Formats: sequence, structure tokens, C-alpha cells
Amino acid sequence: MSMSIRPIAATNVSNVSKISANNVAFKANEEKPAEKADTVEISKKELTTEDKQKILQKARQKAAGYAFFGSFWSTLYYGLRSDEKVAKKYNLDAEKDKSLVKQIKREQFYATLPSVIPGMQFVGGAVAYIYCRNTDPSDIKVKG
Repeated sequence: MSMSIRPIAATNVSNVSKISANNVAFKANEEKPAEKADTVEISKKELTTEDKQKILQKARQKAAGYAFFGSFWSTLYYGLRSDEKVAKKYNLDAEKDKSLVKQIKREQFYATLPSVIPGMQFVGGAVAYIYCRNTDPSDIKVKG
């Protein structure tokens, strides 16, 4: 097997000399003007009661769904999560929405409890999931 390598011929190299320093976009000597781009303010709109109810319903449904398969372990997981982790998961502010975060944690913990009943893990988890899924969000009471 033989391989040949052909040299690459450089053509039109004379065009490179036409570039001037004025055409270059970056100039190292130029100072940057003071900009406000260093700080970014993101303002979230206030959550309505309906939004909070929908978040609570989805959180309960998700916890009950995982409890169907994980029973005791999912109850531990949802009971021991930090407020910051819950706030990050549901795109909330841990300090500003503290009462809602606490309510989400409590509701998720309660939604997983039926799956901890000895001998009834799957049945309890299934009943809790169906109940949480079919609950009308407007029936959920939001505290705070």
C-alpha cells in the first residue's frame, strides 16, 4: 500500500498585505466606556393564588407518583429536602415565598404517607396519586 502526500500550494498570499489596523474590530489600546451591563436585575411578577394552587397540585401529584414506586424512601426524600432545593425546583425565591415553599414541602410529605402503610404500599400510593391528580386546583387552600 502506498500513500502519497502532495504539497499544498499557497496562492493569493499577496491579498493579506491589504489588511490595515483600521479594519480590525478589536483594539487593545481602546478603553471601554462604563456600562450598566455588569449588573442585571431580573424582576419576577407576583404569583397569583391560582398559580400557587397549580404549583401545589402538581407538586402533590409528582410526590404521590414517586411514592407509588418508592414508598418509604420517597417519603424520606420529600420530608427531608431543604427549602432552597424546593424553591429552586419550582422557580421560587426561598426567602420571599417562604410560606409557599413550606406548604409545598408539607403537601408533598402528606401525599407520600399513604404509600408507607405496611402491606399497602402500591395501593396506598395509587390511591394518593389518583386523588392528587383529580383534585381541582381551585379547591386547594393556599396559606400566606
